[in-house]
Amino acid sequence: MVDATRYDLSKDLFENQKSKNREDLLGMDIDENIASVSRWTEDNPAISSKRIDSLVYFTDKLSRIDGVISNKTNFLKLLFWFFGLDDVFDNGNATITDLQFLVKSFQNKDNIKNIQDPHTRETASNLVHIFEEVIEEMSLPDEGKDLVYYCLRKTLHGMLLEAKNSFDDFDKYLHFGKYTSGIPLLFATQFFTDEFSLKHKSSIMQHLETAGEIIRIYNDIKSYNREIGEGKNNSIGILTGNHMEFNDALCMLDFLANIRLDILKTADEDNSSLSMYIDFLLKMIDGIKTFYQSFDFHEFKIESLSSDSLPSESLPSDRTEWLNHKVSFVR
Repeated sequence: MVDATRYDLSKDLFENQKSKNREDLLGMDIDENIASVSRWTEDNPAISSKRIDSLVYFTDKLSRIDGVISNKTNFLKLLFWFFGLDDVFDNGNATITDLQFLVKSFQNKDNIKNIQDPHTRETASNLVHIFEEVIEEMSLPDEGKDLVYYCLRKTLHGMLLEAKNSFDDFDKYLHFGKYTSGIPLLFATQFFTDEFSLKHKSSIMQHLETAGEIIRIYNDIKSYNREIGEGKNNSIGILTGNHMEFNDALCMLDFLANIRLDILKTADEDNSSLSMYIDFLLKMIDGIKTFYQSFDFHEFKIESLSSDSLPSESLPSDRTEWLNHKVSFVR
């Protein structure tokens, strides 16, 4: 059954009845192929309608950077899938046992029937279906699929651990957080073709994990107030919980993110494909950093945009310097 409250972006943005103001404020037209995915969400109960605005807007912006997204609609579907998965772990309705069966369901769908909560069981079935459908549509080579499923296992394992634990060790948190940001998994799907060799898998994984750490740091800086208020794990919260001053924690995270960026930028790869992959990662990171400096995926609404201001809710007061390091999306 279609949720009557769902926001039909394709109709709203392209029939031009209610959207002229928004298009003026955005200063751009959303790619219709991207916006059409909002119709696809109606058949997938695992996807929350509140995610449509931010993920469609973000994907449209990111797709305007040359050489970044190889398949816009499938990338957006995977984003919706990831946030649907994240919502299951965040909403508190599922027991740890149910979450364990959800994780196992991606290996064997028979585990879905062992989930006790009916809503979680329905959502798990839909999430497994979406993931299999999108990966099949991408027609990845076998080695590419192996890498994607490796990242999937890491992501699910990290989410389960975060659901079970409140971390007080920053290094341990970042070790899992680089996967639960979703970045290694999402990035692993975007670059590979039949011509791209995965014989350098260890180097690829190293670069994917570095990118995941950078985005986890950006995510935690932006969402600090919201996540602390919700009692969730957050890098700044862990550091301040270990007696570090807030500003010192912020500076340390900014420094760590920049160090990791330098590692990617100076990576000496003789293989031309790996060099291209690093360039792809850097472009993706720049685009995501720009989004995080203005928005929180969990709170963004298109109607909150204006031509001369950006929403600043949930920004800690001492973040001016970090916010000034903005990179513009390429149009």
